[in-house]
Amino acid sequence: MRKFIILILCLFVLTGCNNAVNMNDYDSIFKTFLGKETSLVNVYSKGYKYYLPSGVKLVKSNNYNEKLQYDDSYYYMFVDMVSYYYGTKIDYTIDPSLYYSNVLEYNDTLGYVEISKEDDLYRIKVYYNYASIETYVREEDIGKNLINISCILNSLKFNNVVVKSTIEGEDVSLSEETFDFYTPRNEGKFIDYINEYDEYEEVSDENNIGNEGNE
Repeated sequence: MRKFIILILCLFVLTGCNNAVNMNDYDSIFKTFLGKETSLVNVYSKGYKYYLPSGVKLVKSNNYNEKLQYDDSYYYMFVDMVSYYYGTKIDYTIDPSLYYSNVLEYNDTLGYVEISKEDDLYRIKVYYNYASIETYVREEDIGKNLINISCILNSLKFNNVVVKSTIEGEDVSLSEETFDFYTPRNEGKFIDYINEYDEYEEVSDENNIGNEGNE
């Protein structure tokens, strides 16, 4: 019976007949995809591991910086291992001047999101679970990219032994950088989402907010 329900949900997603997650309701997206802990993992890096949703590719991994690609957008991910090691808490103030700005707090994990309009695109920055992802997308693509970003950051898990060794060894590579290389790798399957979250349905609501960007 469960397999049948999963099949129906997948068909809803593929055909666009969805109504559970409003792609223009960003608060709802975060609540759905950050509100539940996940055990999904398909990418392993130095001292941490995480999950890449379907369609998202790893372009380059350089210590604590990952360059990802989804459609024609690049995600720049920085894993803040130093803050994780010291248990540093963020102190973020919502910025009403931005297109969207909010504090993220789920399962005792703090973070924030900022979306700002830059020319014809929208810059998204999400910091959560001791990592950040930045990207530029078109307005109509904000929702689906927020879902990808939420699933990636929510799945991030650290190897405490490696983290301790790295920090105490004063690894000089603990810094953010930008990427230009292209070497695609693993991606997850949408069925993993269904199994984890049970309901994922996209809804377009032109009366709600929506804006984005790309690179």
